[in-house]
Amino acid sequence: FFEDEISKVRRRELRLSFWNAMMKVINVACVFCVPPMTAFAIFINYEFNKDRLVSSVAFTTLSLFNILRFPLVVLPKALRAVSEAHASLQRLEAYLLEDAPTNNTGAGGSKNTVLPGVHIENAVFHHPSNPNWHLHVPRFDVRPGQVVAVVGRIGAGKSSLIQAILGNMIKEHGATQVGGRVSYVPQNP
Repeated sequence: FFEDEISKVRRRELRLSFWNAMMKVINVACVFCVPPMTAFAIFINYEFNKDRLVSSVAFTTLSLFNILRFPLVVLPKALRAVSEAHASLQRLEAYLLEDAPTNNTGAGGSKNTVLPGVHIENAVFHHPSNPNWHLHVPRFDVRPGQVVAVVGRIGAGKSSLIQAILGNMIKEHGATQVGGRVSYVPQNP
């Protein structure tokens, strides 16, 4: 079952990577094809409608179109950087506007009374910024040193589960124990 879910996610990831590569190919083709084709169309139009094309006009025009090539290369990267910065600012703002967790549901419990690992049973959590949305965790156990993959659709609650383990969500009821050290490395947006 677990391998099937991972395979489905991997196939979807490969499909998205393929379309991402196709968009990059189209972008590079536009960067190198559009300036010469545009210059060619302008030169033909100039020749038929104006006067003879002289070298000073031709080389000045070619120079201008070569200068315009760089912004075409940088534009997709700049748009992606702006999108990532916007998403990062939203996450940072949401984090900074949250109240500090006061209950003992997350990492950092007493080392003497809590066994190492993560143990959650019949717990319900909600986020401070959205008390109407609930995360229901029937059972979740991670032993020390165990590697776990949390797989699911967008909006299924994967990040919320991590936030609950870290103590950044409010526990309404259920049993939660986080013993030892817990590390978290977020994904890139």
